[in-house]
Amino acid sequence: ATARQMAARMATLAPWNGMRGHVYGVTGGRDTAIAVLRRLEATPQTLWFRNMAVAVVQLALDDTSGALTALERATDAGEIWPNFSAVLDPLYDPIRQSPRWAALIRRVGLESVPGVIR
Repeated sequence: ATARQMAARMATLAPWNGMRGHVYGVTGGRDTAIAVLRRLEATPQTLWFRNMAVAVVQLALDDTSGALTALERATDAGEIWPNFSAVLDPLYDPIRQSPRWAALIRRVGLESVPGVIR
């Protein structure tokens, strides 16, 4: 199955919708990614993993400022996003050099992970 076929079958939970939107965004399905983002943005801020899902879609749409804002909200909400493997994921490469990313990484105590901040 293609990435898009797999994404189309993903459950409706926020983290999976975020990955669904990301897949569409990076494979040329911008309109679908935007539709997924709008649905996510319409959900309550308190929905589990909602802010992380929003960030993932925004990264695929090259909205680095929006992605960083969503990651800041995820951190404020106590969403468990930062771990060793997650912060090294290449999907964060577009924001890895941002001072806001560095501040978030310091805030969650992962600044000592090699390569997490460039």
